[in-house]
Amino acid sequence: MPLSVMDEKKFYGWVNLGVVALISLVTEGLLLLSFAVFLPYICNEFNWSRGSVSGAMAVTTALGGLISPLAGIFIAKFGARAAIILGNSIAVIACLLLSFHNQIWQFYLGSGILMGLAIGLGGPIATTTTINNWFIKKRSIGIAIVLSCGSLGGLILVPLIQFIISSLGWRHAYLIMAATTLVLSIIIPGILVRNKPEDLGQVPDGKIDSDPENAGPSPIPKRRDVYRTPVDFEFKEAIRTPCLWFLTLVLCLQMLGTAGLLAHGVAFLIDIGIAAGAASFAFGLFSGIGTVGRLGVGFLGLRYDVKKLALGSLVIMIIGMIILIYTKTFAMAILFSCVLGIGSGGIMVSVMNIIPNYFGNKNYPKIMGFMTPFFIILGGLASPIAGIIRDITSSYLLYFQAGLILLIISTVFLFLARPPVHPSLMKGRVPISQKGTQTANKTD
Repeated sequence: MPLSVMDEKKFYGWVNLGVVALISLVTEGLLLLSFAVFLPYICNEFNWSRGSVSGAMAVTTALGGLISPLAGIFIAKFGARAAIILGNSIAVIACLLLSFHNQIWQFYLGSGILMGLAIGLGGPIATTTTINNWFIKKRSIGIAIVLSCGSLGGLILVPLIQFIISSLGWRHAYLIMAATTLVLSIIIPGILVRNKPEDLGQVPDGKIDSDPENAGPSPIPKRRDVYRTPVDFEFKEAIRTPCLWFLTLVLCLQMLGTAGLLAHGVAFLIDIGIAAGAASFAFGLFSGIGTVGRLGVGFLGLRYDVKKLALGSLVIMIIGMIILIYTKTFAMAILFSCVLGIGSGGIMVSVMNIIPNYFGNKNYPKIMGFMTPFFIILGGLASPIAGIIRDITSSYLLYFQAGLILLIISTVFLFLARPPVHPSLMKGRVPISQKGTQTANKTD
């Protein structure tokens, strides 16, 4: 029986938010960030170089990016829940394979190909699409909570994986990851996730807002300085705007300059003389402290322009990268982890709010699916590049210096990413499909 659209206490969006937040925790903490913990053990076990092993991370991110357009189409047709279940089922298979692998091609198949398919299909596009369907006014905080749980996954689960590996071995750790993913990312969402509020007779945010100032999107920033497009962009219209390409370049440069830490963060800290346990803690803090940046942007995004928040996040990242370049002690490792983590958390939440605010919610999965291959593939290249630089120079310093330059350049592209004007508004008319919505907004 449908729940009341006016009773916010019965609003099912909060249940969806809790479940996809749990999925985000598993996806980022277990399936992605744990790679950095396994890397030194895999290299030592089979005497493989760091460059060759970290190449699997490149495959993961590249394939996750390449499948994103198909994932967006799949989600638009079958819903986010189906994508979450299918993607995480592949992740379980990957973990089972990795627990028994003995050859590098098997490692690439499990940690690279299967994990890339899993994350691309059942990861951020699926979870943030669920939030976009259920929330409009509270979208920024919803996305922030989901992505923050990913950061908490790094803070909580990365040290836990380190403990399990030290106690039981890395093969048993992969088996535990498989069981955890099965329960938290397949069974629970299969039972609880609902794709859209209309499926339960509800509306986004749980009730209809009668405040005419805040009801619906507005072409001009209101008192709260939050811009939302009055007309949803079609996919083809969105990709023709310079704004979308500038935002894509921002993410591309940010990922290329910093994503190498995902695979080499623990190894880098061990190289400079920090013990493995302390290195895992500091690396987990880098991810976990991102919660501060993500939640901060989420709350501030309810009131302020998320583009300004994105610029602030990039500046914080630049400061964190400078500290990283000069890191020699555990205390400095903690400092760069906190600063860089806050900035990287903030930029991701900012951009994921800019997209629906600037282009509308209707085609969000397709637009994100189009953007993702570019910045994910470049982010994937960062891991082997960092590994090769380390193998050649015995240091990661050159990679970090290049990353600092890329972050500075990305701020320029973000300045250039101005809100696009829908073609119908430039012609002074609104598509017929949108007229009813706008009329309702004006009369609320």
